[in-house]
Amino acid sequence: MLVVSNTSPLIALAKINQFIIFQQLFQTVLIPQAVSENRATMIPL
Repeated sequence: MLVVSNTSPLIALAKINQFIIFQQLFQTVLIPQAVSENRATMIPL
């Protein structure tokens, strides 16, 4: 399954250290560039 994500689930999963959930639920996760840039200012990877 393909999913396009906004910043909210990224922030929520980062807070609970569970980014792996995306890999477990979805085959492909697309994160638009603007979301990635916004995430970069809020969530250090």
